[in-house]
Amino acid sequence: MCSLHDRPLAILALLLALLLALAGCGPSSAPAGGESDSDASSSGDASTAGDSESEPTTTQPGTSSTTTATGPAGIDVSGAYLTAVATSIDSTHPLFSLVTVDGSFGPDGGVMDVTTQALEIMLGETTPQPVLVGDPVLVEGVAISALGEFSLALPSLLIPGAANPITGSDIGVNLVLDGAFQHPVDEVMCGDAEGEVFEPLMASLVGSTFAGVKVAGLDALPPTSPSMCP
Repeated sequence: MCSLHDRPLAILALLLALLLALAGCGPSSAPAGGESDSDASSSGDASTAGDSESEPTTTQPGTSSTTTATGPAGIDVSGAYLTAVATSIDSTHPLFSLVTVDGSFGPDGGVMDVTTQALEIMLGETTPQPVLVGDPVLVEGVAISALGEFSLALPSLLIPGAANPITGSDIGVNLVLDGAFQHPVDEVMCGDAEGEVFEPLMASLVGSTFAGVKVAGLDALPPTSPSMCP
């Protein structure tokens, strides 16, 4: 049994226990992770807001609405070409002409209109000036492949003697130019030339070649001009 001397200590211990019990009934302590209820609520709101935003879109090359399904735009090959045909009869004296092209081609091919006219010319000479001779010949609707290849038929083509450095006489030829636009594709064309001379004598042109380089005009011709593919 406790003595009167021990009773005040017992009462003090009881009051202390009561205070500790009341403190335990107060607001709950923070979660183990150290995050309060208000912090957790804010975190959840931020997560929800982030989910509501749309993800950034990435446009892959070639999927833009401005890019066509067939590929790049057509290549314009229009212009005037100083064209030389080196015949198998005498390749050292080519037949020159001014070939004007109006057309283009792309991944699906293309078409061009071609006008050719014989040219009296002496490259590298200041005089006489190059002169167009004979009548211009127009060939419409010449097909161009997706690779820039074409076949230009020039039947019954009359070449005046002034444009014939081989004999200086008028000649008639059936000529076919099988070629392609080369790199750069809008500046050069070349290939094989086939056919025959039918006037004044018959002669084969098998094994002939041709090449054309784009020029600004007759007053801006190069000092030399190729007559076959490089």
